[in-house]
Amino acid sequence: MSKINLINARRYILALSLSTAPFLTKIVKAREILPDPMGQLGSDTKAMGSTAVTRAGGYSTLIVNPGAAAFDEDYVLGLGYLGSARTLTASLVDNKSSFIGGGLYYNRRDTKKGDISNSSAGDFRRTEDRVGLSFFGKASDAIGVGAGVKWARRQSSVVVSNESNLNGDIGALIKLQGDLRIGASIVNIFDDDKGLHPRSIHIGVSQTTMKKLTVSAEMSFIEKPALDSQFSLLSSSRFTWGVGGEYRLDSFSFRGGYRDARPWNQRWVTGGVGVRADKFEANYAFEGLVDGVGESLHNVSLSVYF
Repeated sequence: MSKINLINARRYILALSLSTAPFLTKIVKAREILPDPMGQLGSDTKAMGSTAVTRAGGYSTLIVNPGAAAFDEDYVLGLGYLGSARTLTASLVDNKSSFIGGGLYYNRRDTKKGDISNSSAGDFRRTEDRVGLSFFGKASDAIGVGAGVKWARRQSSVVVSNESNLNGDIGALIKLQGDLRIGASIVNIFDDDKGLHPRSIHIGVSQTTMKKLTVSAEMSFIEKPALDSQFSLLSSSRFTWGVGGEYRLDSFSFRGGYRDARPWNQRWVTGGVGVRADKFEANYAFEGLVDGVGESLHNVSLSVYF
C-alpha cells in the first residue's frame, strides 16, 4: 500500500469513528442501573440491615412480606422520608378490625434534582409513584400468609422510557416456639422488563429473647434484567444479605446492622433509634456506605397507633 493510500485509509477510519461515536454512546448509556427494590423499606428496618421479611407491622411489611403482619393486632398510620432517591412514604395498616387484615401504602421517589451517584437508587433522573394494597391473615396459630397488588408509574427526562404497570407480592411467616420466626416472600411475582418492579425472593429468620433483644438475618435474590431491558446491574452477583439487631429498653429501641448489596457493589453499616410515647412512635435510621458508589443516607418515620 502506498503512503498516500495509507493516509487516506487512516482518515476514513477516523471519520467513521467520529460519526458513529454518538450512536455508540447512546447504546452504552441506554442500560441504566436497576434500582434496588429494598431501597423502599422504612427507617425501622433499614436500621437493622434491611432485614424486613420477618418484621411485623407497618410500612416495611407491606413492601417486602405482607404475611409478616398476620400476628399483629394494630391499627397504625405511618409517614416517612427515606434518603434513597428522596422518597416520601405513607401507609395505613389495619389487622385489628377483622380476622383478615389489610394495608395500603404509597411512596414517591424523586431523583430529578440533586445527587444521583448512589448506584442502588438508580443512576438516572425520574420520579416514581407507587400505590399498593395488601391483605393478610393467620392460616393457623403458627402460620401467617399475605398477598398484595401494586401499581407503579415512572416519569423520566432521560433515555429511560415513561412507564406504568401492575404487579403483585406473596409472603408467609412461620412462628415457632420461643419466638423464632422464619419468613419468605416473592416480591413482584410477574415478569417486568420496565424496571418498575424487579423481581426479588427473600428468606429470613429472627429470634427474640426476653421480649427485649431481637437478632435477624436475611438473604435476597434479585432477578437479573433481560438482555433487551433498559437496565443492568453493576455486578454479576444477584444475591444480597443482611444481619441486624434491636434492643428495646422501656420506650426506646436501639438498632444496628450490616447489609451487603453485591448487585450494586455496595456495603452498608446501619444504625438507628426509635422512641414510643403512648400512641406515637418516631424512628431514625442511618445508612453508612463503607464500600461502593454513593453517599451515606438518613431516614425518618412517624407512626400513630389507634
